Amino acid sequence: MTKRSMSESRKKTSIVYLCTKSNVKSAVGLQALIDAGYNVNLAIGWSSPNTKINPGLIKGTRLFLAKVLDKLLLPRSDPVAEIKCDDCELICQKNGIDWVETEGARIGELQSIIKKASPDVVFSNGWQSHIPNEIYDLASLAALNCHSSFLPEYRGGNVTFAPLINGEKSSGVSVHEIEDRFDSGRIFARHKVQICERESPKTLNLKRAWITSGVIIEAMENVSRGNAVHDNREAPFYFRTTYEKYVWTRILNKFRRFVCLPRRRVEPRWVKRI
Repeated sequence: MTKRSMSESRKKTSIVYLCTKSNVKSAVGLQALIDAGYNVNLAIGWSSPNTKINPGLIKGTRLFLAKVLDKLLLPRSDPVAEIKCDDCELICQKNGIDWVETEGARIGELQSIIKKASPDVVFSNGWQSHIPNEIYDLASLAALNCHSSFLPEYRGGNVTFAPLINGEKSSGVSVHEIEDRFDSGRIFARHKVQICERESPKTLNLKRAWITSGVIIEAMENVSRGNAVHDNREAPFYFRTTYEKYVWTRILNKFRRFVCLPRRRVEPRWVKRI
């Protein structure tokens, strides 16, 4: 395919983009699709329910103590360059893309709006809740999700804290086909980032955000050719963990290492075979 024909093909590919407004990885991915010439004609921003959350005295104290211990006892990683970009809503305003914001669990109510956009691709990047079948079935070509791990490693929501607790040497970004089970569809692109010994959640997330644009564009090109790079149907699933548990477990692992005891690990709660 020539560069001209590829450019024309991208312009004809209609995309509905599911994201989180202020998430850097979401914004990087959206801008990458626009810059590559894809036709993003609707973006939907995830928002949490508009409720005031009071953590209470005990939980608030635990969170405050965890932040203090994090600063005092956990290693400070080498700095990673910040990514300067607009949030997703502002990117849409600048590029004439329709923007809708909704509570994640209510995305099913936007079915008619998404259908009107006639998407070839429904693309999720930073969306934080389950996407029902009736939404991703509206994509005529593919429904894709950009996941912050090197799949099939670390399916699920514990993609940042768990690798750091477990002492992994690498993480990554993967774009996979959306299926009923989280993070289980065919993988169309994936790239690794290295985890240093002093890595923090912030620097790991920045490293992954930096490579997101390349992974997304590669995945879109592979989808158009029908080329999946990996089957992802059997892998461990990691449920989300709290920031407080992350801090305490990493501190405990520092002590266990000092006295030559094995590391405490975050283990998957189940392995789904489909």
